[in-house]
Amino acid sequence: MGFVIIQIGSLPGVGLNEAAVQLMAARASLEPYENVKYFDINIQTNTPMYYPLECALVNQMAYVIGENVLFDSTLHANNNFRDQYISLTSEREFFRIQRNIDLLVEAQAKLEKLFASLEDIGLEEDFVQKISNQIDYEKNKVKKIFLATQRLILTSYFDNTIKLAYTPKAIENYRNKLYLFKNLIGCTDYDNFYAEYYRDKMMELEKKYEFDPLEKTEIVVYKPSLFTRFVHKIEVLFGLNKVYQNRLNSEYIKRFSFFVYKNNILKYVTKNT
Repeated sequence: MGFVIIQIGSLPGVGLNEAAVQLMAARASLEPYENVKYFDINIQTNTPMYYPLECALVNQMAYVIGENVLFDSTLHANNNFRDQYISLTSEREFFRIQRNIDLLVEAQAKLEKLFASLEDIGLEEDFVQKISNQIDYEKNKVKKIFLATQRLILTSYFDNTIKLAYTPKAIENYRNKLYLFKNLIGCTDYDNFYAEYYRDKMMELEKKYEFDPLEKTEIVVYKPSLFTRFVHKIEVLFGLNKVYQNRLNSEYIKRFSFFVYKNNILKYVTKNT
């Protein structure tokens, strides 16, 4: 299909292509979403029996680019999805994600063979222990690949597109898109990467448009206390610890948000009351 590029000795893009096909089939048959757990990773998926981890990652990619673009490339074997993803991230990051999804497929195929090798009767204890150790290693490998790839999808897109967020509408769209990404992530115990990343991006938006009293500006009020409301949402949503709460409260709760025209560009800024 659309993402497989034939090369001697390898088929890069097989994992991405297979996941795209499964997602398209699940969407066409109106499969319901359900919460499942694989390799200590909790995900919400409508493909629980077919490549659920790979589908979760490709679904994240489709979210930032567009599901219709993904399905178009899958059906018509074109490069639209790949090219659009690269245009908003980078070529290096796209092919790294693609390779990681292929590695997930390979690791899970190896796990199936390892489990099958334990089905024989009368196996020696040393052999069973050796295979069990290999299984544990491959399981941990799958988990690490998934989390690393998920972080790359998140950061490659949102680190780049935050540079384009200048107008009020663009900033609001950026905030909403990053916030809703939480519905697609695979979660593990003690992994707070998304929550911390979201908080850091909200702080970066505020710092990016700092108010400079020495420059002549035209102030345009836009939703007072906008940032304060987002801070509260983060605290409620992710249950940040007291250290974060105290720091956020002391730094931001007594501020208001507005935009200024500076050098003919509308910029988001904050100012202490």
